Amino acid sequence: ETQRAPPTARAQRELDSPPASPPLEAQERAPLPDSNHIQPPEATALALWPRCFVQPPPNDRLGLSSYHFDEEGLAYINYSGVSDDWRLDNGSQLNDSEHTFKEFSNAEFDSATRTFRGRIDWQPTTWQGEAYLDYTMIFAPDFEAIEGGKVAYFDAKGSILGETKFGDGTAGSQVRISLPNYTP
Repeated sequence: ETQRAPPTARAQRELDSPPASPPLEAQERAPLPDSNHIQPPEATALALWPRCFVQPPPNDRLGLSSYHFDEEGLAYINYSGVSDDWRLDNGSQLNDSEHTFKEFSNAEFDSATRTFRGRIDWQPTTWQGEAYLDYTMIFAPDFEAIEGGKVAYFDAKGSILGETKFGDGTAGSQVRISLPNYTP
């Protein structure tokens, strides 16, 4: 005769919990809210557009590698205000016409989690050995800051070189805040 193992803590909680609610058909249905009070699913996603995220003061200005979300589907990093010595490994300046506004590729935004993902790809050249960077940005509920996520740096072979976290400014993390009254 085989012995059964005692239930796991989760299984025990399920056994101890009250019976499930009756099926939907048997439940009394609440009236639907007035359609004027229903926000379309895209309303949350649109809270990201238009926004620009900059570094905290004194570096809180457009073009100092500021993150721009000008309209849905258009997200980029603006390098127009960086020093002329910010150069790619092939010698090109980051603030030249070709690289000034570096658009994210593979960009996607999950409005439910307020998470943006995208890639900045420098290939066929590199920047300080980095061929591409994968960004994950988690926005605060009010979209006034990037409260979490990371930037992962990769070489041309796809090997990770390192990462920087978004957050509170502690060692190894960077802070980005929304620029007030931004208009693309």
